[in-house]
Amino acid sequence: PPPPPPPPPPPPPPPALDRSVSGSATDDDHGDYWKGETTGGTTGGAAGGSGISTRGSQRTRSSELDPETIKYRDEQRRMDVRRSFTKLTESSLFQSWVHAISSEERMEALERVLKATSHLISYAQGMNYIGAIFLLEVGEEDAFALLAWTLKQRGLGVLYAGDCQGLLDYCKFFEGMVAVEVPEVHKHLQENGMTTLIYGMEWFTTLFAVSLRQDLSLMVCDLFLAQVDDALMRVGVAVLKVAQPELLSLESEEDLLMNYKQVS
Repeated sequence: PPPPPPPPPPPPPPPALDRSVSGSATDDDHGDYWKGETTGGTTGGAAGGSGISTRGSQRTRSSELDPETIKYRDEQRRMDVRRSFTKLTESSLFQSWVHAISSEERMEALERVLKATSHLISYAQGMNYIGAIFLLEVGEEDAFALLAWTLKQRGLGVLYAGDCQGLLDYCKFFEGMVAVEVPEVHKHLQENGMTTLIYGMEWFTTLFAVSLRQDLSLMVCDLFLAQVDDALMRVGVAVLKVAQPELLSLESEEDLLMNYKQVS
């Protein structure tokens, strides 16, 4: 008989995002931005840089954008603050969470945290959910420090780059891991036009906040903040493994697009 085919090659190493890096969010790093004071020069991070490999354009600070772009993103941010709570309200998995944070006061607090963070890295959709998670556990200033550290020192800001190259690269690396760890699911999704970008964009840019139960999404945040290597990719693979029977039972692209969120 012919020899068995060789095993698939291991996936390439992921970019610096999700890898342990030095640096921490301190009052010295981010205090001026929280107070609303914008200054020039570099911001935050360890000496010599933030330790982030962008593999493409890094998202700029709001202070570096033209006035019209700043106005548009400010309006988008304010809409997203309310939209995020509305979306969570529609999810039965988050009823207790929404009850705790959907007040006008909480939304105003989230708006202030996101606006302050925009002086470090301009706002993009997805950051609102992460900021809301942090506000569940800590006060505004600590939530801002955590969000700033997550985006800069932990490297999550790479995923929000204007040209999307960071997100595309990250999903490509994740696809390689899925092909090795859950090959049947990978083949089934690829054959039906479900690329990792379709579901990975929401997973990774919100730290699974709108994709998992409240308790699980908080655990994902813990893993990420604890600098566990490849935490987001490993959680994504685990979700696909658990959901494998249901995903394989969805036999068309339409079924997958309509039901993959409920299944996963």
